Formats: sequence, structure tokens, C-alpha cells
Amino acid sequence: MNAKKCSQLICVAGALQFCIVVGGITVENKSPAILSCTTALHDYPEWTGPPFVKGRPTIYNYQKLPVFNSALGEDKLRRMTWADNNTDLNFSAVIRTDEGNYSCSDAFERVSTVELMVRGAYGVRLCMLNFLRKLDTFKKCD
Repeated sequence: MNAKKCSQLICVAGALQFCIVVGGITVENKSPAILSCTTALHDYPEWTGPPFVKGRPTIYNYQKLPVFNSALGEDKLRRMTWADNNTDLNFSAVIRTDEGNYSCSDAFERVSTVELMVRGAYGVRLCMLNFLRKLDTFKKCD
């Protein structure tokens, strides 16, 4: 797989420590990709991601349930499976409409976010910038 990865851990201290892992992956159009959930403590964390409807991500599955949401459509469901660890999403071939932010969460509300960029879908080389707007934290990936 020809992919570039980067990640950044952002924690906010308080009565409870809240951590979000922000990362990204750039993949060639029609290439395989694995989106990692780095915060999951059990099989089948809840995943959300594109398409966004009224500004909200689509729910891919509910926690601890391996069945994907049929509203994702036949094409995406054919290209997407659980990775061997039962926490990561495995795409057999990503396409332009797969591009966007994917988040997984567990029962303890830890969140891991991965930005998927699809290179070649637009005919130009894309550079990825990951950010968490609320904390004004930026990290550029090479």
C-alpha cells in the first residue's frame, strides 16, 4: 500500500482526562486502506464518517456490533470490512467519495479521528493538513 500516515495525540486535563487522537492517511485512488482506531478497548468500536448529512457524519455501526449500516450503500459495503483486529476499518479500494474524517469511539468516550485523503481522484497531488479546530492545534503531514 502506498500511503502516508501521521498522527497527533491531544489531551485536555481536568477532573477526567479527555484524549482525542487525530491522524491522517493519504492513499492513491482505487488503492486499499486501513483506518486505525487507536483508542478502542474492545471489538467493534462505533465508527462514523462520510457522507455527512446536514453537517452530521453517518453512523457506520453501533458499539460492539459488527454489522454495518445498510444506508452506506452497496458499493461502500462491498469495499469495506473489519480488519483482523475487529477495531480498524479495511477498505479494499478507496474512491473519492470515501474521502473525509472518520471517527471511532468506545464505551469510555475516547475518540480517534482519521482524515482520509484520496490522491489521484482529482488528477493532482494533494497535501494533507490535520487539525482540531476547537483547540487550534495544527500538524502538517509530509
